[in-house]
Amino acid sequence: MRAPKVAAPAPSLADRLTRSPARYLAIFTLIYILAECCQASRRRFIFDELMTSALANLPDIRQIWPLIARGMELNPPLTFWLAWILRHAIGEGEVVSRLPAVAGFWLMCLCLYAFVRRRSTPAYGFIALLLPLFTFTAWHSTLSRGYGLMLGASALALLAWQLAADGVRRGWALASIATGVAIAISSHYYSVYVALAIGLGEIARAWERRRLDPAIFAALALGLSPLAAYRQLLGGAAHHATTNFWASPADSPTADFLYESYAGLLGPVMIIVLALLVIALWRRSDQAAWAPQALTRPEIVACAALAAMPLIVFCGAMLGPVPFYTRYVQPVVIGFTILATMFLHRIAGNSRRVTEISVALVVWCCFTPWTGWQACKLIAGKRPAAYLEFSPKLPLAQNLPIVFDGESIYLEYFHYSPPEIRRRIHALLNPQAAVRYWGSDTTQRSLLLAQATQDFHAADYHRFLAANSEFLLMRVGGESWLPQALLAEGARLQLLSLDKNLGYFEQAATVYRVTLPPAALAKR
Repeated sequence: MRAPKVAAPAPSLADRLTRSPARYLAIFTLIYILAECCQASRRRFIFDELMTSALANLPDIRQIWPLIARGMELNPPLTFWLAWILRHAIGEGEVVSRLPAVAGFWLMCLCLYAFVRRRSTPAYGFIALLLPLFTFTAWHSTLSRGYGLMLGASALALLAWQLAADGVRRGWALASIATGVAIAISSHYYSVYVALAIGLGEIARAWERRRLDPAIFAALALGLSPLAAYRQLLGGAAHHATTNFWASPADSPTADFLYESYAGLLGPVMIIVLALLVIALWRRSDQAAWAPQALTRPEIVACAALAAMPLIVFCGAMLGPVPFYTRYVQPVVIGFTILATMFLHRIAGNSRRVTEISVALVVWCCFTPWTGWQACKLIAGKRPAAYLEFSPKLPLAQNLPIVFDGESIYLEYFHYSPPEIRRRIHALLNPQAAVRYWGSDTTQRSLLLAQATQDFHAADYHRFLAANSEFLLMRVGGESWLPQALLAEGARLQLLSLDKNLGYFEQAATVYRVTLPPAALAKR
């Protein structure tokens, strides 16, 4: 009798990813782009993005450079040029403005896949592709700012360096190193650190080979060359970033800043990585050997330097006036993802079972929750135009001007309010008082210069008080400089309302009636 045929076991998810990587990369791209665009349509602009939007609304792209040089923005011009081009070619809005950032994060994920796949397998490449989605970088980098482009261009430069070192399409690889570094530098000045990390890796490679590779160093130098064109902008940015800058504490930064940089960017993915390592170590029970080290020593040096970016920048801030904030060190996710994935690959060795479990865990615990969360925000979220419905209510019934304590919250209200409300609300500008009572005039300076692009109703503090002896003051969230300055003027602040029930994502709001005494008015 003929033996019955035994059905072949169904291929695992890891097997399917390995057999058809291009198909699943296309599926990832489709889901990611669609999800991010839908999320962007439900996500309101914050202050920094509104500055980008203000520059994009200028009638002439050549007007952007002078405003940046005067301190309206402390970042390189590429992000604002792209925003201007998209604004005048496609239109305005939350989705259009964030397209370059979304494309940059997507490019980073693909480059991480390619970098890891070349040293392991497609299955581990997909792990590296998906891990960044479970970091807070996935949120920060898709703002209408330069962070997404910085990440994408930095990952491209790192991958191109790997290809150039291996002699794969060397001409294209060298050009990509220069292009990646140049785009990153033109998106955020802290991208200089990425070039230095790759340079450290290349120095380690030269030490191993006992000879230099001049072409790679030349490509890095060419990528850094835009800094020469930005020397005027750099001078202004260095001055403003070390003088009353909001992210430069008067004293050296505390350890909290360092902790927040790692926990605030990598926090969620740390749980997944820990679970993966526990699973990989558990398979040691079958006495399988570790896989050989697949990353070269120079690659380990470069990735370790990227993973240490928050620590190095923190040490620099301890020694001098270096602005230090979580969003500035986002390339840490590139180094961390590569090192964590390749360490998992080494521990797993030849264990197919561990690879299958690891891939399934990342897909079901990273990608699936991320996709579901984006769908929930699309279904349950409101469009940004409805922002005011879920924000502290303005006291419009009282026929008095309304002044916001805080330029950031004011500009968000102004942007999403109808014209009849815009006429009632104001922001007051007094950089000297802001520095005296709050320690920073960063947002004051930006809003003052942004007046050249649109009338934001940002009034001079002294002129406004001279014309208005009574008005309403609205405070939302944390401290600012305005109440202290008004009290120093002798003003009387009467609490009218206190609203603490604004929801988990909103801060308490208070409304005061401000009355200037005759003595204070006489001094004016």
